[in-house]
Order: sequence, then structure tokens, then C-alpha cells
Amino acid sequence: MTVAAPAPPVRTAACRKHPEKVAWWRCADCGAVHCDECLKAHVPGRIRTESCPECKGYLRKIQAPSPDDLPAGLPGILRDAAAYPLRGHGLVLILLGGLFLAFIDLLSRSFRMRTALFFVIFGAGYLAAYMFHIVEASANGKRKLPDWPEFSNLWDSICIPFFQILLPIVLCALPGCAPILLLGWNEQSFTMGVAIDIVCSFYLPMAILAIAVNNAVAGMHPANVLPAIGAVFPRYAAIWLVIGALGTASQLLYFLVLDEIPFVGIALNMWATIYLVAVEMRLLGVLYLTSEGKLKLV
Repeated sequence: MTVAAPAPPVRTAACRKHPEKVAWWRCADCGAVHCDECLKAHVPGRIRTESCPECKGYLRKIQAPSPDDLPAGLPGILRDAAAYPLRGHGLVLILLGGLFLAFIDLLSRSFRMRTALFFVIFGAGYLAAYMFHIVEASANGKRKLPDWPEFSNLWDSICIPFFQILLPIVLCALPGCAPILLLGWNEQSFTMGVAIDIVCSFYLPMAILAIAVNNAVAGMHPANVLPAIGAVFPRYAAIWLVIGALGTASQLLYFLVLDEIPFVGIALNMWATIYLVAVEMRLLGVLYLTSEGKLKLV
């Protein structure tokens, strides 16, 4: 077995637009270097992944993780994703976040329709914001679970992430309604609808990644998503299968086991949900990180 020699230190240059600052970012497409000031400004409560101000290409940190730090091959990516939520303070983040979301869920069960709907959207929106946060952190080479997003205001921190995650799910699910609308509700139309939804769900993970990268639902346009799927098809197909299996396992765990346990079952469900969601979003972020600029999503 051979061991590669350590890579020499990476030299950093001065930023072309801000000569007094160090250029920490290099575009994988055009090769331009940029400092932190060059990056698009944060919109409070929203998530963005760094992209080149000149060509919109993928920016890598010049002092990026060494190849030894990146998961190698699909088995390595899966092992990395399974361990990812528990690295560093990950367990504490999962426990605290689960308790908070369980409390929100309990409130949603304790009020009438309008107030209950508010708490449902609040909990789902905050979890969606964290999902995009995980994708961003993973796509930028971070190896540990990020902190929960800061809350700035209801619209930016909750509503926008909620609709950003809801829209691709709804659009991927709608085609499955066609057989029921055309043939009526019966076993055949239901089976056809499920089969159509499974096929359409192949679009969903890349759509979520595209939204996270672009910080906008416009990123899930087929002109972005379909070429990206084609560029990494075998690895993406495997990740889609894993994400689908995890999502199915999460639902079965809740409806068959945890929903039967009063009070404690809500917290256990939230802890399991956060762990599985973190694994799924880690898979998408690392797919972006390890694709060497093949995913032209921005």
C-alpha cells in the first residue's frame, strides 16, 4: 500500500477587485480568484452556496479539504453520511433541535385549525431552513453538522424555506394525480399514480440541491436539473435510492411505532427525522462537492 505525500501549502493571492484582501476562493470554471467581499451578500434567514461573481461557476475554497478528507466512491460517501450527524456537537444539536421541534409539533396538535396550521408551517419551515443549511455546509467542505439557523423574521427564516421545500415536492407529486382524475378512484388508478410518483421522485433530490445552490426555486428549472442528473447519473441514481429508502423507513417508523407512544414518541420521531434528514442532505452536499464542477446548477 502506498501513501501519498502531503500536498504542499496552497499559496493565496490578493483579490483583483479588493487588493487589500486575500482571495480565498477560486472558480472551478473560469479560474478567477475572489475574496469574501466578492461573494454575493447574505439575505438574512436564507441560504446560499458560494458562486463565482463573474461566470456563476462553482467556487472552491483555495485551502480546501485534502483529498484524504473527502469521501471516496459511493461506499465512502454513504459511510461519511451515516457518521456525519454525530460528528462534533452533532448529537447535542440533534437532541436540542428534536426537543424544540417536538414542542412545536405538540403545539400544533393543541390548537384549532388556523393556529395549528401556523405551528405546522413554522416547524416544517425551520427544518427546511436547516436542510438547506446542511447542503450548503457540506457543499463547501464542512465535515460537521452546522448550527441551527438563526431566526431573523418569520418570512425569511420560516416561510421562504418552507415554500422552497414544498414546491418541488408538490410538483413531483402532481403527475401521480392524473390517473385518479382521469379514471376515478380505484385500485388500478391508485397503482398507476404511485408508479408515476416514484418515477417523478427521481427529479426531486437534484431539484432540492439546485434550490439550495441558487437560493431560489427558479434553480429547479429542468434546464438546470436534467443536465446535472445526466452528468453524474450512476452516483445520483444510487443516492436517490438511498434517500428514498431512508424516507420510507422514517415514515414507517413513525406510523408503526413512534405514533403509538404518547408524548415521548413525538420527540423520538423528531430525533430520528433530524438524523435521517441530515444524512440525506449530506449526500446531496457531498455529491456537489465531489463532482468536480460537473453540476452546472448556477
